[in-house]
Amino acid sequence: YLLRNPEDVPPKTTYTPKVYSSRGGVNYCRPDGWVQVWVKAIDQDPDFAELKDWPIAYHGTDSSNLGPILEAGLRKPGELPSIQVAHGSAGAGPDGAIYVSPSLWLASHPVFSTFLKLEESRWVQFVFKVRVRPDGYKVQPNTVSTSQHWAPGLQMDPNFAHNEALEWLVL
Repeated sequence: YLLRNPEDVPPKTTYTPKVYSSRGGVNYCRPDGWVQVWVKAIDQDPDFAELKDWPIAYHGTDSSNLGPILEAGLRKPGELPSIQVAHGSAGAGPDGAIYVSPSLWLASHPVFSTFLKLEESRWVQFVFKVRVRPDGYKVQPNTVSTSQHWAPGLQMDPNFAHNEALEWLVL
């Protein structure tokens, strides 16, 4: 996803949650203000029929990581020499993890999805939309809300009642 125009994202104070559907028992909310660029459209591909009901999650990243992710996929730190821990490893354990979120609001936080300046007053962010194997992730509370990057207790995403299940670790 590419953030098209920040003015297109409604403010949280007037935002009405928009649950588009449920995938794997997890609500999938419409990503207002973002442009989706398909790397591979799998919804109609019979080889990927099993994935259709898997939960949808998001992984925000810096623009410098786009090439390696598109080339090798999302990988745990250490799986390839170029992949290092970027934001800590809370809850990951010794084997590491890939962090994703059912919340586009969290995945697009500038800590994860940094801004790339295209020209004066024009910026973009990058977030991957992924499907997650239903038994292949562990849920933990949002660790951004326990840091200097977000006020504790402040709701991160108006589509979710609280921050307690917004961080998923793909192990």
